[in-house]
Amino acid sequence: MAINFYGSCKGSSSSKYDLWLNVTQNSQNIDSNLSNVTVKLYLKRNDGYSDSAYNLYEEQNTAKITVGGNVVVSKNLKIDTRNSAKVLLANWTGDVAHGNDGSLSLSVSGEFTMSNSTLSSGSASGVFNCTVISRKSSLSFSSTTINPGSSVIATVTPAVASFSHRILWSLGSYSSYLGLNSGVLSAEISVPDQWLYGLNNASKGTVNVSVETYNGSTKIGVNTYKLTLVVPATDKYKPEFSIGLTRVDNGVPSDWGEYVQGISKVTINPDGLNFKFGASLAAVTITVGSVSIRQLPATFNLSEAGELTVTVAVRDTRGLLTVKTTTIKVNSYTPPSVEITELFRCDSEGNESAYGENLFVKYKLNYSSVNSKNRAQLSVQYKTPNDSQYSTPKTITANPSVFGSGNISVNSSSFVRFTITDGITKTGIQVIRTVSAGHIPFNIRRGGKGAAFGKFSEKDNELSVGWNLNVDGNVEIKGEMNWENVACTCNTNTQDLLGYVKYYPCIKSCIVRLRVKTSQLLNAGTTHIIAHIPDKPPAMFMPLSCLANYESGGVSVSGVVYKTGDVIFRSSVDVPAGTYIYISGIYVADYDEHFVEN
Repeated sequence: MAINFYGSCKGSSSSKYDLWLNVTQNSQNIDSNLSNVTVKLYLKRNDGYSDSAYNLYEEQNTAKITVGGNVVVSKNLKIDTRNSAKVLLANWTGDVAHGNDGSLSLSVSGEFTMSNSTLSSGSASGVFNCTVISRKSSLSFSSTTINPGSSVIATVTPAVASFSHRILWSLGSYSSYLGLNSGVLSAEISVPDQWLYGLNNASKGTVNVSVETYNGSTKIGVNTYKLTLVVPATDKYKPEFSIGLTRVDNGVPSDWGEYVQGISKVTINPDGLNFKFGASLAAVTITVGSVSIRQLPATFNLSEAGELTVTVAVRDTRGLLTVKTTTIKVNSYTPPSVEITELFRCDSEGNESAYGENLFVKYKLNYSSVNSKNRAQLSVQYKTPNDSQYSTPKTITANPSVFGSGNISVNSSSFVRFTITDGITKTGIQVIRTVSAGHIPFNIRRGGKGAAFGKFSEKDNELSVGWNLNVDGNVEIKGEMNWENVACTCNTNTQDLLGYVKYYPCIKSCIVRLRVKTSQLLNAGTTHIIAHIPDKPPAMFMPLSCLANYESGGVSVSGVVYKTGDVIFRSSVDVPAGTYIYISGIYVADYDEHFVEN
């Protein structure tokens, strides 16, 4: 769009000249509310006469352009209108600002002076109306964050009061909008809980908001904004569940309804686990006492006793955490045991007698009550060394008690086996004691080939003693003491076993002389089984009286394990495969139960 504004000149021939301003609107910047215009000041003789005014001395002539009250051009110049020339005296191009309503009436003017000529000066002016710029409205918010189910207030600031608007907001594939008539300048923007299905894996998201500005039915433009959606850590949005406990009795009578230390287990799996509005499981930690498991379901061995806290922590994919706790009572438990405090021969009335064919026993039972639901039971069996098996078990209920029914021979010692069981340990814990043959000062075996002090003689070619033997002088043995070979085998990590294990019943001692070769690396600081006594494992743990040596010169303590018969080895340094280990030592049982009867 362009327009000319004509003016007038002064001087003796001023009527023969035209002077005008040419104003052109080049472009508009809607966002900046600006128009770009060009203003040019022209001079020309209007009658075609060629001998027109001119002055080629630049310093003697001036030209000026004023736009919007501001002088934008002021200069000196040569002026030559001869031969009907159209002289451009001055020109300017620049941006001009519109008013808040987008309109602009731009005042423009131009003038010149000329010396030593029939044309002395001239001026022209006008008002140029730029095309109105339609303005986009803006939004402001009561908060830049929003929670699901709540709202923020959006306030419209319009460029023109008559404008109408439409506000749109969206999250992922979810969206909503609200139309505002002219003069309505605020609205509530809310995010329904349902929209959270578009935000499954984060606790924050972006809500895109835009305001469309309309002048009547004409859409002027759009401004866009962002709000931060924050999912609050409240019960409405956090995972929901209850703690589900399943008792694993594992041998504990189910009708007890009790957790028992070291026996029972507990399986934990949250009941009714519910994740809200599209979230899912991200992590779970279940803790019982001091042990934690990070999986579902989780089964715990109950090695601790007492009131144990059970904690279940579930975190969803939005990072929201729900923690719940409960407690379980775990009853302390140790396997039952029996202490035999008195055991001797007696008559049928329980009176001690060296020739009694019954036995008197007094004992103490040790067992765990498990909330008064557990009971212990003691049974007894007996046999002579020549018997192949023990007698039928008999339950003992009285304490003290007399048993044997007159079947405990005074002519022979007897092994007495006590077995204690309870409601959990049903295989029984056994204690073996020995009762000597009937007590007499001295006995010669029939046939004269055997004798005994303090008991009856039981074997030919043997002098046996039923009393404690106190020798002040030296004991000299010219023959070899009776002994038994005890089988010993390699374990999986050794080979090429040489040597022996000998048991001497008369002194209840065991001598070990072994050499094994490692078939794999034995790590330092770890207890390894290097051999095994399968037939007659010791009934108690007894460390060897000497050290275990191996080829590199290292030293380690070795031993034989209670009832399993495992020969163990532990070194302070790594022992490579192919190393010979030498075991040499002796142990002595400190009570009668020296070997387990198999």
